[in-house]
This record gives sequence, structure tokens and C-alpha cells, in this order.
Amino acid sequence: MKKKQVRFLKELLETPSATGTEIAVARLVRERLADTADEIRTDVMGSVHATLKGAGAGPSLMLSAHMDEIGLMVTYISDEGYLSVASVGGVDAAVLPGMRVDVHASESVEPLRGVVGRKPIHLIEPDERKKVTPLDKLVIDLGLPGKKVRKLVRVGDVITFGVGFERFGAGMAVSRAFDDKAGVWVGVRVLEQLARAGRAPGDFTFAATVQEEIGTRGAETSAYSVRPDVGLAFDVTHATDYPGIDPTKHGKIVCGQGPVIARGPNINPEVFERLVAAAEAEGLPYQLEAEPGVTGTDARAIQMARGGIPTGLVSVPLRYMHTPTEVVCLADLDATVKLVVRFARDLGGANARIYASAPHGVSGLAAHYGDRGHVPVKTGDTLAIGKRTLTFTQTVMVHWPDNMVAYSDADRILFSNDAFGQHYASSKRFDDEVGLPEVLAQAKKYYANIVMPYSRHVQRALGALGGLDIDMIAPSHGVVWRSHVPEILDTYACWSSLAPEDYAVVVYDSMWHTTEAMAREILEAFIECGVPARLFDLKANHISDIMTEVLSAKYVAVGSPTLNNGMMPTVAAFLCYLKGLSPKTGWEGRVGIPFGSYGWGKNGPDEVAEALEKCGFDLALGTLAHQWTADAASLEELQRAVVDGVGR
Repeated sequence: MKKKQVRFLKELLETPSATGTEIAVARLVRERLADTADEIRTDVMGSVHATLKGAGAGPSLMLSAHMDEIGLMVTYISDEGYLSVASVGGVDAAVLPGMRVDVHASESVEPLRGVVGRKPIHLIEPDERKKVTPLDKLVIDLGLPGKKVRKLVRVGDVITFGVGFERFGAGMAVSRAFDDKAGVWVGVRVLEQLARAGRAPGDFTFAATVQEEIGTRGAETSAYSVRPDVGLAFDVTHATDYPGIDPTKHGKIVCGQGPVIARGPNINPEVFERLVAAAEAEGLPYQLEAEPGVTGTDARAIQMARGGIPTGLVSVPLRYMHTPTEVVCLADLDATVKLVVRFARDLGGANARIYASAPHGVSGLAAHYGDRGHVPVKTGDTLAIGKRTLTFTQTVMVHWPDNMVAYSDADRILFSNDAFGQHYASSKRFDDEVGLPEVLAQAKKYYANIVMPYSRHVQRALGALGGLDIDMIAPSHGVVWRSHVPEILDTYACWSSLAPEDYAVVVYDSMWHTTEAMAREILEAFIECGVPARLFDLKANHISDIMTEVLSAKYVAVGSPTLNNGMMPTVAAFLCYLKGLSPKTGWEGRVGIPFGSYGWGKNGPDEVAEALEKCGFDLALGTLAHQWTADAASLEELQRAVVDGVGR
């Protein structure tokens, strides 16, 4: 390790950062990478995210290492000035007696030197000499009068071990806080190497995280906000190359024999294999470690972030973890940097390419993410992926300009993007597990509220897919169709034809019940004519549920009283939503029936009529408006007008 890199490592290790007080180390990381990273930000928790943009279109990678170190916290100050403490992280009380510590006092610019006191052996009873003094029985002596101590120190101030970095032996180093400022050093060096000697294919983010020692808290929020495609945690692991540790229980991990690659349920198998391949490609020595459960590292949090992130764990062997004399081999740190750099550069490999519909998909992705070498495809293009070949078909405006579907001939699976989907959350994965009526109902709701304006494009897409032998349809959201493929294809053909059914939907809102009474009378009129009908009160029904029924309805009656010289806001919102979803063509033969009550002016019903006409409805019955309160005779007249208009 070069001298200037040793100096930076020493600076990191000797900068205090007990859990929850990582600000000073975070500042070092930001300053070091300010001229190298493309973007640096600090999240609310205090973790630093330094990002280097990728050179191509590979998956994004986040390397995490925690900045915090174990320490103590002041819980009580005696009248004489002695400090009682609790541990911050996993502090072993057995190593504390006689130790020098630094008390980071609230009212002192510089740390206060203290010592952990213990009765001398001469004054300890024989039966006490073999016992470890509990942490809550230890005190810290600052060598100051009690009044002075209470002026400088507050309950909650943190304390770190009063020792620093030192090289010794053959390439070894000893210090407090190698756990895990060794990882912070590695993360900084990896980003610098990628910037200077060749970037990774995808974005690389080094996350210097906080609060790992009390539960990997910084890694949890970092993985959530960075949203990497792949996660990699770096930490230290227990060296087992000194007396007193049984390698048959803990494995054989030796300082100086290279980085340690973990394997277990916390580790994604593909990430593990790629780490091994990277080490072998670089000719680096490496060691394997079994982790049969969750690890006590940032990898635990990264793996479980959002919907899950494929995660790996690389460590360096560390002797005497969580003591003031943690020991590493510096060559292991250098080797780890080379390993992670190679892993990052190889991530994705030559096949890490993004295929997008031409031209809109390519231009949209480039505008949002920058030019990543997107490969444009059009209808009829194919892509061989091992034993399978994907054939692409552009399905423009179903329901985006860049939509396309892919068909796997080997499996006869259509990956249909938005088409045939549902906004449906279920633990079930397939249509036959949910049941056809429920899936069709959800698919209809999705079609009516998302796809309906583009029905003529759906018709074209169905025609383009007509020659495919489809056994399964996998939409981008909702359940997969495997048992009812013909049914959903036929149903989509029906919906996209926009042919109305002999069915009526009556929608209204009311202030003093007159418009409500009119709505119920119109409903009865349809029933008298033998036309199935449903009544929807906008106060009680969501507009998306109403639109689902409008999809197939020949008659749509919408009612509003006059409020503030116009229609009611709920009715206006529904009609605005309806207009946005109304196809520009294909609604011929659909009848709109505006109705409502009014007092001084019938602007409310008139605005409903105007809105329905703009949606493309035929207002064959005119506007059915009534002034003041409707009596039985006027309601009967209203019903007769609807019956006559329907012509039954």
C-alpha cells in the first residue's frame, strides 16, 4: 500500500465516529471524492452516496461500507466527576479496564482524555479477580474536579477508544475501528480506480453508511433510495488464525491470504459466482466463508430492500474484532480493491444491452437516462437468448407510443407489456388460481380506465398477433394468463370494437335529493324498457368503477343540480375523466342523457349536456331538467320521456 493511501486510511481510522456521530468521517469521504464522483449527496440519515456514471448500459451497482465505530455513551455524571457509561454497539467490558479513552464532550472543542478505572489487584478479593467487571460498574476518570466535568460533559456524549493507527510486523496494521473504516477506505479507492482506469458498464455508487453497529440502519435507507440493480457489502470478518479459535466451527480465515467471499442465504448465488470469477480473472488469492444465516453486515439490509436486491458480501480477515487493537493485513485491503473493481467492470458483460422500441422507446430512455447504447428494435426483429428466440412486435399506443411485445417461440409465451394486464395485487400468480370471473373483472377495469382511448390501436395489435400460437400471456402487471388465453383474446377483441351492449349507466350527485329522485326515476324507466341498468352515486362510488361499466354501456345518463351557476364539482370531475378516456372514434350509437334540477338557472344540467356531447355521445333525448322540487307527476313525466326516447 502506497504511503499516501496509508495516510488516508490512518486519517479515517483516527477520526472519531461512534454510531450516530459519523459526521466528521462523512466529511472526509465527501472531500476526498469531490473531484472524482459525478454526484455526491448525503441522505437524511447521514450516509454519503457517491456515484460514478456508467460507461454503457450495464446494471447499476452499490458498494456499501459503514462509517460508524463502536464506542460508549455517558449515562450519568457523579458529583465527583466520574462518568458511568453504556455501550454503543457491541463493546466487550472485559477489554475496558485500564484503557485510555476520548470523551467527546459537548462543551469542549477537543476530546477530553479519560481512563477506565479499576481497583488495583492488591485491593481485589481473590474470588473477584477472575470475574469481568460489568460495564455499568465501570467508571471513567477525567482527572478533573466534578464541577468542571459537569460543566463540560453532558449525558449522551459519546466516547471512543483513545488509540490510533500503527503499522507493525510484516505488512500488518493495528488500530481501533478497522470495523469498518477499512471498508470506507476500500469504497473510496474503488470509485477512484473506476474513474481513472475505466468505468463500470452501469452506474457505480459507493454508499458510506451510518449506524451499522446498531442494526444496519444506514444501509437500509441507502439501498432504498439508491435502488441499485446489484448490491455489494464490504465489511471485516473474523480471522481464525490465532490461538483459541476452532476453525472447524468458524472456518479457516487467515490474514494475508486475500479477501473473503461469503456464501449463504443472504448472498445471491450469481453475485457470489461473479465475485469468484473476478478474483480468478485478476489472479488474486481469495478465501470462502460460510454464512448459514443472515449476516451481521449491510448485506442483510441491502438484500431485503424494496422488492429484493441481488447482493454479495466481501470482507477482509480481522483479528480481535471490537477491541482497541483490531489487526489487518494491508495487502488484503489492496487485493479487495482490485477484486471489486474487476467485479464492477465485468458486471453485465457483453450481453448487458437494453433493447427498446424504435424510435420512441430509444429516444425516451435516452432522454431520461442518457445515451446507454440502447438497441432499437421494430416489428419482426428477433433476439436469440440461448435456447430461446424472442420476436418483437410494436404495439404503438397500447397504451404508450413506445410499447412493444415479445414472443418466445420455444415456450409460446407472449410478454405483452401493458396489454391484457390488471391493476391487481394478489399472492396468486396465474388466472386459474384466481378464477376467471375475478380476473376478467380486473382486466375490464384496467382496460376501461387505461386502454379504452386507444381501442383502434388495440385492434391493430390483435391483428398483428393473430398468427402466433400463444399458450401463455405474461403482462407487465397483474396475473399471468395460462388457462384462459382464448377468453382474454376474444374479450379484448370485443372491448376494443367499442360495440355497446344494451345496457344503461345512471350517474349523479345531488344536493337536496331532487336530482337523486330523477336518477332513480330514469333507472326505473330503463328497467321498464327491459334494459339492464345500474345506478351510481358519485358520493359513494369511485369514478374508476363507474368507467368500468361505461365501457360497454349504450346509454349513459349523467345528472347534476346547479351549484354556483354550474354543475357540481363531483360531476365535473367525472365528466372530465370521461372525456379523457373517450375514444376519438368508435362511439357511434352511444346515447348520452343529461339531467338535473335547478332553481334560478339550469346551467348545471346544460353543462352536463355540453360535456357529454364533447365526449361523443348522441344527445337524442335532449336535456332532462326540472326546476325546483320534483313532484310525483313531474317524475312520471320524466320516466315517460326516457321510455319514449329509448323506444321500447
